[in-house]
Amino acid sequence: MDFWSKGLGKRTVTVDLANGEAVKSGDALYLKGTMEEPITWDYIMRLRTDDIVEFVTLLRDPRVAEFVHGSPHRWRLYGRMLAGVVVLGWLVAVAMVRGLFDRTPVEEPTVELPPPIARRRPVEGAARRRRTRRRLESTEARLSVLGERSAPHSPC
Repeated sequence: MDFWSKGLGKRTVTVDLANGEAVKSGDALYLKGTMEEPITWDYIMRLRTDDIVEFVTLLRDPRVAEFVHGSPHRWRLYGRMLAGVVVLGWLVAVAMVRGLFDRTPVEEPTVELPPPIARRRPVEGAARRRRTRRRLESTEARLSVLGERSAPHSPC
């Protein structure tokens, strides 16, 4: 999977979910792993029951079927999807049987997501002045490199 966000700029990060680890903790399933390209970045994705239902619902979209059918590797996709459904069905059946006969509680690890960074909103004027000063300094540096200005002057 490739991810992009405004915070990454023009960079796209690739997540290889097959090399991740699934961990159940409480009422959620966590996918943990490390992205390697273009930066090394640890990730944790929390999936709740509703998230999985929404993802499966997304797969019912006719555009997904058109994409899969139009793929040059569609037979490999068909095989993997069929095998995935069979394996998932088997694992769910095994979990149901174990749940009926094995009443010992399974000790689950506790996964905690780090808290979001508490950011204060900067004062409107200060943020604009700081941004403008940076732009002026970078413009001055660019102009001095191009030889259009002999010496950069400090912004007011």
